[in-house]
Amino acid sequence: MKAISRLSILNGQLEFQRRPARDDIQLIIDLNSLEMSGIYSELNNENELNLSRPVLIQSFNQTNNLLHIEFETNPLNTKSDYRIHAKSQPLQINYHAITINKLIECFLPDRHHDLEGIKEAAYSIYTDIKHRTQFLVSENLKKIKDLDINIDLQSIYFIVPEYGFYQSSSSVICLDLGHFTFKNGEKSVQNLEKDIFHDTNNDQDNLIYVPLKLQLEKLQLLYLKQNENWIDLLLQEDSPSHLIKPITLTLDLGKLINIENNKLP
Repeated sequence: MKAISRLSILNGQLEFQRRPARDDIQLIIDLNSLEMSGIYSELNNENELNLSRPVLIQSFNQTNNLLHIEFETNPLNTKSDYRIHAKSQPLQINYHAITINKLIECFLPDRHHDLEGIKEAAYSIYTDIKHRTQFLVSENLKKIKDLDINIDLQSIYFIVPEYGFYQSSSSVICLDLGHFTFKNGEKSVQNLEKDIFHDTNNDQDNLIYVPLKLQLEKLQLLYLKQNENWIDLLLQEDSPSHLIKPITLTLDLGKLINIENNKLP
């Protein structure tokens, strides 16, 4: 049997804690590095024997942990209902045509494999999980009063080389998916306008919002000729290699806490 692809995870750690007498939990995930290799081609672009496996996915920065995630319900050190912190380092993904084609062939049904039953069972399980997840998320969002969110995901670089095999001297298309951040801010209070039917005993005259800010920074696309360094050109905001110059997208939202107020449209 010949392996098509191999995935290596180094120094992964999962920590789960549950607070006694309550349903509150804390989940911490740490991942030091990640590497995925593909199938080697017998000959390289220069028709020379090649027995080394190409690297499809690798950590761009080897000095820091690739991924750190913290999830906690009703943390003791804050007043929030949920605390979600996540931080990741840059990741490089290299397209390798031979490996991708082999993976597609492996999972496509043929006359020797009847996958219809497996597909139906998998789809049934997926549908059930999807409906349950939507219901739980919807119910939990209604109960949330305060959030502590800090998500910081560094860029993912997607490299598509000429002839489907990445080499340092190849012409490539480089897609930088940008730096993504998702954070919450301080609560803000908005006063409702009072009308002639205003009830003085009603304590729901103020709307409390938790601001949420999403930002995707420096999304860009480059085409590089042979022997051009895509890492250096990414740092330039304007160059002849840029098909799409760096752009930044920002979205500001407000999560309403007082959802029981019947004055809302």
